[in-house]
Amino acid sequence: MKKFLLFSALMSAILLASCEPEQIAVDNSTNNSTVIPSAVRLAVSSNFPQAAQVNYTTLSTSTTYGVDLKVSGKSMELTISANGTVLSSFSLSDDTTKVSLPANVTTYLNTNYAGYKLERVAAGKDKDGNTLYKVLIEWNDQKVTVVFDANGAFVAEFKEPKRTGQIKGKFRKFYSVSYDQLPATIQTQLTGYTFVRAAANADSTGNKFYFVLAKKDSVFYEFSYDNAGKLLTTKTYAPAVRKIEDKNLKQSELPANITAYLSANYASWKYEKGIEIIKNGAVDSYYISLSSDKKLVFLTFDASGNLTKTVSGELKLPKFEDIKLTADVLPAIITSYLNTTYSGWSLDKAIAFKIDGVIESYYLHIVVGTSKYHLYFDKDGKFLVAKIDK
Repeated sequence: MKKFLLFSALMSAILLASCEPEQIAVDNSTNNSTVIPSAVRLAVSSNFPQAAQVNYTTLSTSTTYGVDLKVSGKSMELTISANGTVLSSFSLSDDTTKVSLPANVTTYLNTNYAGYKLERVAAGKDKDGNTLYKVLIEWNDQKVTVVFDANGAFVAEFKEPKRTGQIKGKFRKFYSVSYDQLPATIQTQLTGYTFVRAAANADSTGNKFYFVLAKKDSVFYEFSYDNAGKLLTTKTYAPAVRKIEDKNLKQSELPANITAYLSANYASWKYEKGIEIIKNGAVDSYYISLSSDKKLVFLTFDASGNLTKTVSGELKLPKFEDIKLTADVLPAIITSYLNTTYSGWSLDKAIAFKIDGVIESYYLHIVVGTSKYHLYFDKDGKFLVAKIDK
């Protein structure tokens, strides 16, 4: 009888094995103490029925979950909300030649991370089906993740703390978050700002970095925070407004290196006037006038206090102008770039920035479908950078 039971059990096991499909979705959850909502598991099986080696992690307790899996041998990562909404999905690759990145991405990286090393790239979608590219680079001994949209416009940036030694960077789960999903410590720091959008970059332990875009007085602020809500970096840009101011300075208010230059070269001259030029809240240049026995001399210094020009005669401050442009008068090189990169674009606003009547740069705000972009070009119409503004 025992032999018969053993034989039956063996045959049953063989029959069951023969009925299983070739690919098996294996649940290797690392958060064994956490129950993964059924809606999350259903989202995986519905969207990726051929998924194998499925691994679940909790990114934010009871709200957001991460999933690593393979489809036809290719590695993928997902972020899914507790109600089963796929917040993001990325196809990963260590071979950076297998993902074709928009040309704008390379331009942005070269401009903002000179000398960077490209480690990994991923192509994916956000919850609305919009194409995203996630790029992991090493720059100044830091691992930096930069996210771009389908046209190569900047979306978000996450910088990890500097580390010593050759450490291979790992992709973290990227997904958008609402204001209410931000830690209270971050919400407090945003008091007085208008929240625009935010995103998180999380690992399997739930440790996160946050990117927040906010606005105040027509100026956009890009903040990054660590998991505890500590502010890591701040960047600002004022796409639609360029504010120019001039401020009279007493001699005692001059920067130390300008004072030292005057003492060394014009010790017997009388200080007549000093003007500080401020552009977008930052010092741009200094203009100093001196007199000696009916002689006048005018000195120009850059923002760092380095002498740039010396003239005798009338003091002439630079003339700053912001000239509004229509689509029909944009330089051909800019129009061509827009037609190639942003098919179907329409112009919301265009400004040519001039100094003494000479164009120094261009700023454009365009609309493509439901997306809006801030674009910057140099004086010759060469593309510099784009930022998405949803």
